[in-house]
Amino acid sequence: MKGAGAIRQKLKQVRWRHLKARIEERLRQAPGNCRYNGTVEHVNGDDPVHICMYGASDPATWRAVVCDSRHGGDALAEKCPLFVHCKSKDEIKAEFRAELASMTLPQIAFHYPDLAALTWVLDGDPVDDDDDEVGTVPPTPASVPEPVPSPPAAVIQLALPLPVVGSPAKATFLGWLRTVFSWSF
Repeated sequence: MKGAGAIRQKLKQVRWRHLKARIEERLRQAPGNCRYNGTVEHVNGDDPVHICMYGASDPATWRAVVCDSRHGGDALAEKCPLFVHCKSKDEIKAEFRAELASMTLPQIAFHYPDLAALTWVLDGDPVDDDDDEVGTVPPTPASVPEPVPSPPAAVIQLALPLPVVGSPAKATFLGWLRTVFSWSF
């Protein structure tokens, strides 16, 4: 049978693995991880579309580019020179620690069953938050620029005119975007 020290060490390793996966996911160059990614919501309840809000403060020069994972935004975000991460590595670590600290054991069991099992074996004893003892967090990519102030509004609500029967405006919201902005996706 393993001793309490070995179980604590395993718990640290498992927490580190979950933290590392969270950091890698959030520092990936994807549309949802960009500070400039905003949402355009359709007033009729259709799925919102994510667009690049960089330069939205100046409508005359703003290029509202669709940057949505459902519409090829992953490839666009990977090559985007304007990409800025929403959160730093330290912010992600703090968020993860706060999330775990605020969860009850059943909540931890739902999201992280391996952590819950090890915590239960230790009778719920807390483990140090010193995750860096187990390994080193992968460095953030060198191409990440310094944080830039957030764009003004991340969500835009558009009030579209009601479509006339038989008109092209009856098309989906994405069709409307194609028509009005000459976008292709």
